[in-house]
Amino acid sequence: MLSLIERHGGRAVFLARFITGLRVFGALVAGMSRMSWRKYTLYSVLGGLLWAAAAIALGYFLWASLSLLEHWIGRISLLLLAAAVVLVVMLRWSYRKATRTGRDENAKESPPDLD
Repeated sequence: MLSLIERHGGRAVFLARFITGLRVFGALVAGMSRMSWRKYTLYSVLGGLLWAAAAIALGYFLWASLSLLEHWIGRISLLLLAAAVVLVVMLRWSYRKATRTGRDENAKESPPDLD
């Protein structure tokens, strides 16, 4: 998640507001990546407002099916969380593979010390 926030910054914070469990984790990672508090606050507030507006709109239009709505929102949140975890694992694996390949190439280029 750290590399995701470093690359995509505000967009990652904005989207984290929509995924259960990533709201708090996204804030911690944003702080660890030294994102400016102004940028974090802007994207977090925008994401929170849009999330709240969407939740209110769904509740207003689907009030008769509230129990069904709760059921599906819970499942969708869990699916989004699982997708985010898979994405982070894949990005981490890709990053480690790239750094390992870079180290191997650097080792081949430099002659060994004969001291």
